[in-house]
Amino acid sequence: MNNNLTLWASVEHTDPKFTKQFKRGGGFTGTAINPTWLHKRATETFGPVGRGWGWTIVEERQVASPAGETVMWFSKVRVWYLLDGLRYETPEQWGGTEMCGKNKYGAFMDEEAPKKTITDAVGKCLSYLGFAADVFMGLYDDSKYVAEVRHQFQSGDAAKEPVATNGNGQYITEKQVMELETLADEVKADRAGFLGWLKVESFATIPVSQYPMALAGLKKKAAK
Repeated sequence: MNNNLTLWASVEHTDPKFTKQFKRGGGFTGTAINPTWLHKRATETFGPVGRGWGWTIVEERQVASPAGETVMWFSKVRVWYLLDGLRYETPEQWGGTEMCGKNKYGAFMDEEAPKKTITDAVGKCLSYLGFAADVFMGLYDDSKYVAEVRHQFQSGDAAKEPVATNGNGQYITEKQVMELETLADEVKADRAGFLGWLKVESFATIPVSQYPMALAGLKKKAAK
């Protein structure tokens, strides 16, 4: 695996237990990630907040709609983190929350708007590093992928890493290698073609980030 993707691969998988589906006006649907779980993942990766990672509020502003019926609270944030003894920062990102407006119950004011906005912006900054990338890449639209990731977390393979590693944080474990090889034999898969599809030289060099895709591909073939 490209060393530039080591951090990304270690944090890109999301525990389905901490997600939920949502719908917005205009028919928009998506997957929401529990922000506290996301903060826990960052703490596992970098250390306690304030010491290993955190954020800086760059700018805040309130913006009213043209008719003045709603007021939005916006915050621009950047996340800093320590990695291999060095301090880094992500690009800046905006978060936004409706602070004042009207709903079916009448006029309202959300006193939690500033906090929600910062949480939104921090999550966006962490996404640049690969946190919960499978959600942002649309993989949660595939029910088979979600089922496999759920199994990994429930089975303990993802106590800290979403997919177990062989100790160097890059490739799948020997147990996972044997599982894939056995399944490949059972479905009489073209091994050379399968490895070429994954762009790897052997089962032992399959990156942790590609394990769900490899397993789903073989199971799909078995189901035919």
